[in-house]
Parts: sequence; structure tokens; C-alpha cells
Amino acid sequence: MSGGGNLSLAGTYAGIPIWVVHGATDTTVPPSGARNTITAIENSGGLKERYTELAGQGHVIWARIYSGGTYVYDLNYTGTYATEGSGDIYSWMFSQSIPEPGAAHCSGWRRLDC
Repeated sequence: MSGGGNLSLAGTYAGIPIWVVHGATDTTVPPSGARNTITAIENSGGLKERYTELAGQGHVIWARIYSGGTYVYDLNYTGTYATEGSGDIYSWMFSQSIPEPGAAHCSGWRRLDC
């Protein structure tokens, strides 16, 4: 939440489910960092990333996301907005799984059995 990433590591994250959430008016960490990170992961073959940019929100957004309420977000930073329930983050998070040991997409994981 409200962060960016090291673009040179984008390929490492291509097989890892990631949901990035950022406030559209964040001046502490501009949303361009999150956008660029997601784009780099997609360009590296990523298929499991998700990006939600909260309309009119700054840097401190976690309470809004984790509270189970709803929020307005930008669909792929186009200026088109939709409403989503933030409770969705929990069901999404707990529906994810780690790669099977030895799997091709396991190469970026720092696990002893990969």
C-alpha cells in the first residue's frame, strides 16, 4: 500500500499474486511509482497483479482498505471510477497460494524448497 518498487526486480514478481493499493493524490509517495511497478510486472509476463488507485485519497489509506467499507477507485488510471468493497482484500488475500516447490514460477521466491 502506498509504495513503489524496484523495477529491475519486476520479473521476480511476475508469478506472485500482488495487489497494490495507492491513493491517487498521494504526495508522500506519488502513485506513479506503483503504476510503474505494476506496468513493469505486466511487461515481464505477470498475470497475477492487481492495482487499485483510490480516488481523492492521499498516503494514509490502510484504514479505509482494511475496515471492510467501500471506496471509489480508478479503473487502470483512466479517470473512470468504480466503487468496490474493501472487504474484498481479505477474500483475495486468503485465496492466494505459494508456488509449488520446483515450479518454474518459483525462481523468484526465497524459500529453501524452491
